[in-house]
Amino acid sequence: MVESAFLINSFKWLASVLVKKVEGDLVGEISDSVHDKIKKAQIEQTLNEKFERYFNEQYESLSIFEEFNVRRLNEWLLDNLYTKVIKCFVIDGLQEKDRYKNSFMKSAYARAEANTEIKIKGVKAYVESFLNAFEYYYFILHENELDQYLLLKQTEDIRIILHNERKELEESINQHDSFAEFIDSIILEPLKSDIRFHYLNPKIGFVRRDKQFKVLDDFLEREEDLLSLAITGFGGIGKSKLLYHYILELNNSTEWKAVKLNNFHVDKLYDKYTEWHYPKNLLLVFDYAAEKSEKIGKWLQAVCQSRSRPRKMRIVFLERQGLIAVNEQIILPLWYQNINKESGKVLETIQYELGNGFYELPLFTKDEMFQVMDMHPELEDELPQTTKESIYDKIVSFSDDGKDERFNTPLIALLLVDAHVNKKNIPDSKKLMEYVIKRNKDSLERFFPDSENKKSLVDAVERLLVYATATGGWDLTELSSFLDNDRELLEKTLGEDELISLLDFLNGGTQEHNKLEPLKPDIIGEYFVLNYIKKKRRWGGCKKIVETCWKKPEEFESFLNRCTRSYLGEFSNLVFDENAILFLGANPLAQAIVLFGMTTLSDITHLKSAVECIERLYYKNEENDIAEVYATSLFNLSVDQDEVTACQITVDELKMLSDRWSENAEISLRYAMGLVNLSTIQNKIDTLKTIFNELKMVNDKWIENADIASTYASGLVNLSVMQEKADVRKTNVDELEVLNKRWPENIEIAISYARGLVMLSALTEKADARKSIVEKLKLLSKRWSENAEIASAYARGLFNLSAKQGDAASRKTTVDELKVLYDRWSENAEITSAYAIGLVYLSASQKDAAARKTSVDVLKVLYDRWFENTEIAEFYAIGLFNLSVEQKEVIVLKTLVDELRGMTDRWLENAEIAHMYAMGLVNLSARQDEAASRKTTVDELKVLYDRWLENAEIAIEYASGLFNLSVGQKEVTALKTTIDELRELSDRWSENVDIALRYAWGLVSLSDKQEDVAARKTTVDELKMLSDRWSENAEIALEYAMGLVNLSAKQEEAADCKTTVDELKVLSDRWLENAEIALQYGRGLVILSLKQSETETGHTVEKLKELNNQWPKDTDIALTYGRGLVILFVKQNKTIALETSEVLLELYDKYPEIIEPLLKFEKMVIDLYKKQDEIDALIAEKDKAIESVLKNAYKP
Repeated sequence: MVESAFLINSFKWLASVLVKKVEGDLVGEISDSVHDKIKKAQIEQTLNEKFERYFNEQYESLSIFEEFNVRRLNEWLLDNLYTKVIKCFVIDGLQEKDRYKNSFMKSAYARAEANTEIKIKGVKAYVESFLNAFEYYYFILHENELDQYLLLKQTEDIRIILHNERKELEESINQHDSFAEFIDSIILEPLKSDIRFHYLNPKIGFVRRDKQFKVLDDFLEREEDLLSLAITGFGGIGKSKLLYHYILELNNSTEWKAVKLNNFHVDKLYDKYTEWHYPKNLLLVFDYAAEKSEKIGKWLQAVCQSRSRPRKMRIVFLERQGLIAVNEQIILPLWYQNINKESGKVLETIQYELGNGFYELPLFTKDEMFQVMDMHPELEDELPQTTKESIYDKIVSFSDDGKDERFNTPLIALLLVDAHVNKKNIPDSKKLMEYVIKRNKDSLERFFPDSENKKSLVDAVERLLVYATATGGWDLTELSSFLDNDRELLEKTLGEDELISLLDFLNGGTQEHNKLEPLKPDIIGEYFVLNYIKKKRRWGGCKKIVETCWKKPEEFESFLNRCTRSYLGEFSNLVFDENAILFLGANPLAQAIVLFGMTTLSDITHLKSAVECIERLYYKNEENDIAEVYATSLFNLSVDQDEVTACQITVDELKMLSDRWSENAEISLRYAMGLVNLSTIQNKIDTLKTIFNELKMVNDKWIENADIASTYASGLVNLSVMQEKADVRKTNVDELEVLNKRWPENIEIAISYARGLVMLSALTEKADARKSIVEKLKLLSKRWSENAEIASAYARGLFNLSAKQGDAASRKTTVDELKVLYDRWSENAEITSAYAIGLVYLSASQKDAAARKTSVDVLKVLYDRWFENTEIAEFYAIGLFNLSVEQKEVIVLKTLVDELRGMTDRWLENAEIAHMYAMGLVNLSARQDEAASRKTTVDELKVLYDRWLENAEIAIEYASGLFNLSVGQKEVTALKTTIDELRELSDRWSENVDIALRYAWGLVSLSDKQEDVAARKTTVDELKMLSDRWSENAEIALEYAMGLVNLSAKQEEAADCKTTVDELKVLSDRWLENAEIALQYGRGLVILSLKQSETETGHTVEKLKELNNQWPKDTDIALTYGRGLVILFVKQNKTIALETSEVLLELYDKYPEIIEPLLKFEKMVIDLYKKQDEIDALIAEKDKAIESVLKNAYKP
């Protein structure tokens, strides 16, 4: 890699040799005459400065190049100085010169061994800078007549060479028709250094945002031969400046030519040419595309039908109004609809897939806005950071925290800096515009310092500026009855030179002297015009200005349409008032179109007012075109109506229009789209079906209309959303499949079908059935391999499938397919999210720790790649938690929890990540053996809980952590402190059963460790209160049962114990179907039997027998019955004990798995009653089977 500084230094050597060569050639003829005028050192310095200035101005973004052979290139330039190099300047004709220069550059690339695109750009930058410096030196610096004589004499041989090559050159030129010459004649707009905030002011730098350049690069690199892209955004966001600099860079390419077209170019493009040959790929940028929508559309249709065009042609439209996406529907701006309509709908077939052919320029980041602020042309040093912060806060306040994006632009930032520099306090956006307008007026007044009729002159210029700004400029030769007086005043008062100076002053010094340009930047001009008309609207002259503007209807209508995206909302009375002044002289359709622009705004009041005005226009002029505008405005109104009744009224009006204009497909389409909007807010399934049936009728009537079919497909999707049964939803998806087959080339229908399949997969229970649905999504994804939405739907289908797959192997296969999608669409957040959640599902099902870690490691890669994506961060956090679940090693587990802590610190406001961290802490606390470590972990949980006091899930985890802490606490005092904290939590979250349950767990744990029977009873009473509070909760009832068992174990008196066990019986009877509570009752009976007499024990064992009969398949309950029999057996004399042993033997036969635990229990009971001798004697009399079992268990 080489720095640009290296190339500048390389030129210094070339400059030195160049001067020696050229001056040496002159020395022999005219002695030292050149050296007498300019010293050699001065010439070299001038050349170097010229080279460096040009290089830095034109190639500021190409600061680093791949290394090419600069030495060989320098030698080649010197060897061909008087032949190939000078030919670049002396060839006649713009087209011929351009052709030769392209050939010259290709030779330079070859000599410099530039074999990559980056090297080619570097060589081009170097050679262009060299040619600029050489032209200045060779043809301008030598002003002496003798020098000129000798230089011309040197070039005579070149002219002879050119004459000999003329035939070959003409043959090359003849391969290109006049369209190529037209393209080559278009140059980039000149810089406007005298207009302070114009995007072409060279004093204002350019914040190069690589992402936007990449969007354009990708657009160009696509294989399609013809593609279009609309770049949209508010005025002042930087659309024109972005394309200006992109064109500058692109024209350094050997493969592409880029030009920006104005209205004059569009007229010529449409009117003159029928073939569009060009030797390079061609990028055409249409600024203010709306103004020439009809001609652009018809030209597009002709270009698409022609084969005589470049190998690749790219079309970019620059406009303010972009797509509006509402209720899964895409609303196209009217200007785009017009182009598409005039093109015979060709435009929709060539639109770039990114954003449905639209790219809305994103807002500048805070840091980027700071860069812009420092670019104010009057600043000598960077602004202090505090000042920039203050200005940025003001921008945020102007834009209502980002809700009104008009004011969150670089232009607004520069204007606020200007106000700051001039020590003006700007409280709101209106005052900012007034400040700028006043500053412009002050400058204008200073232009006429000594004039007696200064006020009249300023007023005249203002009126002319209003007209010029509103109509795209004013030619002084253009006759206009009303404005002629102002023109005559200027001509009479000012001399010719003064008039030219005035126009230079107003135009920025670069425009024709007979034309007054619009006031720039645009949004300043728009505010200026609207504010002027508002203030002067009572004056008859103002009304005449508006009427005069409407004599250029295309231009004025386009201007007002731009105003709808800037300030017309603030001047709504100019269009909504009866006999609105802005419509004086306008035809009804033009009025309707401007009013329609107001229906695209977010202000519902303006939207309704605009629709009402269009409604009046329609009923006053029942014309087809106005009916279409009215229908579209009604649809826009339905988009913003959240209340069903209001939306229904709007859709009814659309139906009326559709019935009245029954043969108009556009109006029927708007009706269909309105029905879809209504369906999105309708929550009654019967009404929804009625809407759907109406939509189906529209589709059946226009069976050949693809747009209506697409809308019908959207309606089917909306209907599916409301259907919760898979078989019913499948009916809609089947209809979508029919539509998809009927319209195989319709991407919108394919997207709706894909969405329907995804929703169906979510309701399908069986994995195999879900897999077959996903297979259909896969086929769709292959068919539309370049469509991100369908790829995203396929990804969602895959993760839906993974959710139903029970085994890790199947999930792994699904996740592998998600990886393939991710690799193809690595920049797509939705697909990345689907891949991430698939990995989460996979990690949850992987038993192997290494495999699970691998899945979570991939999640970390995704997280690092998408570090600003909240959803992916959440999935990574879930993955870390999944990994912690099976982690046995505390050190490794703590590392995972530390990672979760770091994520929580990174995403301070994210509850889901905080929840995962809390769950990880719970897992850690459960694995920690040391009480101190466990206490530290639970303290961390408390900090987290205090941070999220209103979050129930984190409160539950804190309660779990407290319970885990209680389990390891041996001292009752410390344990009780923990339980008291659980009680406070339970009281704080009195309606949360999960926290109540964890409190119950803690109470059971406390009751188990309390030695004092009274204290234990108090604890169990608290459990009873919980159980009564949550009387329908089986889990809390079970904890109460366990507490009762613990209490019974401490009660020495059989009577007290029996009371406790009776309470257990009440619980067991209350929860007849609950085996676990029945088991606790059984355990209570066993404890009671230990404290009873032989007879009472017999009764208790009968109850255990009943319990066993009630739960014959429950081994644990069988074991309690067996324990009761053992206790009874120990208490009985040997004769009766033999009968009990027979029952035990039967129990052993029926439940062999209880033998071992029961024999251990028997020994414990025997030791308890100290009757070992009696039992030994009794064993001798029992049958051999019992004897064998008991002797093996108990050897004296």
